[in-house]
Amino acid sequence: MSKNKKTNNARSAADKKKKTGKPKITLDKLFKNNKFLLAFSFLMACILWLFFSQNSGVDTTASISDIPISIQLSDQAKEDGLVIFTGADTKATVQISGNRLTLGTVTKEDIQVVAEQAAGTILTPNTYSLELTAKNNSVKTFKIESVSPQFASVYVDRYSQKTLDIQDKIEYKVDPTYYAASPILSADKITVSGPQSEVLKVASAEVVGTVDGVLTSTYKNDYKVILYDAAGGEIKNELITTSADSVTVTISVLSMSRLPLEATFTNVPAGFNTDNFAKMVPEEIEIAGPEDTIAKLGSVELEPIDFTEISPANTTFTREVALPNGCKNISNITQVVVTLDLSGYSTTRQTVNKFSFKNLPGGYTATPTTSAIDVTIVGPDNAIEDLASSDLSAVIDLKSLGQDFVGSTEVPVTIEVTGAKNCWAYSRVRYTANITVSKNE
Repeated sequence: MSKNKKTNNARSAADKKKKTGKPKITLDKLFKNNKFLLAFSFLMACILWLFFSQNSGVDTTASISDIPISIQLSDQAKEDGLVIFTGADTKATVQISGNRLTLGTVTKEDIQVVAEQAAGTILTPNTYSLELTAKNNSVKTFKIESVSPQFASVYVDRYSQKTLDIQDKIEYKVDPTYYAASPILSADKITVSGPQSEVLKVASAEVVGTVDGVLTSTYKNDYKVILYDAAGGEIKNELITTSADSVTVTISVLSMSRLPLEATFTNVPAGFNTDNFAKMVPEEIEIAGPEDTIAKLGSVELEPIDFTEISPANTTFTREVALPNGCKNISNITQVVVTLDLSGYSTTRQTVNKFSFKNLPGGYTATPTTSAIDVTIVGPDNAIEDLASSDLSAVIDLKSLGQDFVGSTEVPVTIEVTGAKNCWAYSRVRYTANITVSKNE
């Protein structure tokens, strides 16, 4: 190579080096350098350690609020039935001091607020002012500076309850063509409970109110139950609780009607006319009920009279008044004397020896083991004279024995008079007969 060519190459390299200069360093390249990151992290840790080490030892204060208080009664007070009615739900705020880092972790669960003198002070029913103190209830290190409030007022008494009748003091007016039943309360008693000294003041419980207008239909509304003392003053005490705050009052307003009484009968002989047969005292009563029910009634029926109980020697009966559902007996007449007209009737003794069976299952045979029954027959004089045993039959209904009954038993019988009109069998005790039922082979 020639000397000039070497010289030119050297100059070219020098110019290139001068033009390029040192490599440029950026933040992006630094944070991608592991050695730099390690050194930077160590430096920041030292700075933070230095900051906290300088400030962690500084004391500060903090307020912890909404801390419940603890009031413990002595065993003697509990055995005497004493209960705290007010004041036990007081919440306190406690001022504490200590290390800033520690205080930042303290909660209300770490502090206990108590009334230490309660057990030795509360011995009888009364209102007590108890000094509150706070205790560190945790392993954390802090100091109690103050408690607010300093005192808690508590009311202590024995628990008591009583049950009172709820008195109706509802005032209302009813249209004179209607009848209003006495108000009915959804609950007629109320239980009052709370501090004994307060419960003893309660003398009565009432529902009070005035219904506007004139009632022509059933009225229903809710009324507050009000407590009164012996002097008639209303009692308003939040410590007293009741089994019900209010009751529903219902005033039934019904249509009225005066209706005749009607005697009814069972086992009436075929063809017997009961019209004008019975005389009643009283003959009519006044009732009240729903309009649609009253409109359908032409009379008020009495409990029925069984013809087997009627004879010329037994013609007077006392029967209850039977009203339809929803109706009320305004006259308050519950019993009616019924007298039957049996003039021209007499009795005769006859022997029944003819038996027949009803509801005998197929494949079975029934045989009377009673051969005859002596009965008393009542009827018109002319019919009784010609009556014979052949006109009588003892009918036995086997339905009550069931489908598979086999054996001997005593059953009631019904005496039918087939040979004369308006006649029937009389007996104060039902007639019976012995029978045997067997299954056919």
